[in-house]
Amino acid sequence: MFLFLQKKEKVRVLIMENSDIISLKNMNVEIFHGDLNDISALEKAVKNIDTVYHLAGFIGGDEFPYSKFRETNVGGTKNLIKACIKNKVRKFVFTSTVAVIDAIKEADENAKCNPNTKYGKSKLEAENFLIDHSDEINTTILRFSPVYGKGEPEKRRFTRIIKKIADGKFIIFGKGDNLMPILHIDDAVNAIVLAGKHRETGQIFIISGESVTMQELSGMITGYKKIKKTSHLPYFIGFMAGISLGIIETVTRIKMPLNLGKFRRLFESRSFDTEKAKKVLEWKPKVKFRDVIDEII
Repeated sequence: MFLFLQKKEKVRVLIMENSDIISLKNMNVEIFHGDLNDISALEKAVKNIDTVYHLAGFIGGDEFPYSKFRETNVGGTKNLIKACIKNKVRKFVFTSTVAVIDAIKEADENAKCNPNTKYGKSKLEAENFLIDHSDEINTTILRFSPVYGKGEPEKRRFTRIIKKIADGKFIIFGKGDNLMPILHIDDAVNAIVLAGKHRETGQIFIISGESVTMQELSGMITGYKKIKKTSHLPYFIGFMAGISLGIIETVTRIKMPLNLGKFRRLFESRSFDTEKAKKVLEWKPKVKFRDVIDEII
């Protein structure tokens, strides 16, 4: 949004009634209140709009029922796209996630989708609906790897990891040589802007920045903070802890610090091929974690 404001574009923001709008108060934006389940509010919000950037969604752990994810990430997306079609919006950009793909190396847009989280499953379901309706409105889907940067909410998984390492409260299970794809918020925003200009409908792009190992990430953070290096424990201990705590979480519905899904997402290697985005959107990541560490810690 800030790039649009710099270019003096007219921006309308749809936010929930109880949202924090302090960062928007001194900006020339038009604010609409509503949520993705309020069809009437959506139709009013997208009236006379050229391009809609759908960034909203429910981000939670697997301790929540799938119906919670589906209500917002699928049902809300369906409501919004229908409102856009009704109001003849020209372009629809949907921010999805690489979580729709399982943990593999150098995955591209043709990789088989096999999400192992409820969040990833709901995003894939939303993607499929949008592709089915991409002949009715020009639609582009962006699959982001974990995003970090100034202003990112602490509830995001990668932001929590950074904070725990910086506070000396993180443990690496195994050697920490697993690859983690990360994306700076500025590179994410740049991809969103370029997607809004893309003319071909129904296209999916993986948007991912550099890949760092868990050991490299923790080393950069502890080195910057001048604190003791992150402790290591054997891989199998984390694996067994993930299984045990996951069972407790399922039975009690109480969020645990670790379950098998979280363990795998933290300590299994994954990386992504972004050649399509570089070639078609003319996008490429510019920000390295090491160069902006002072802004996020």
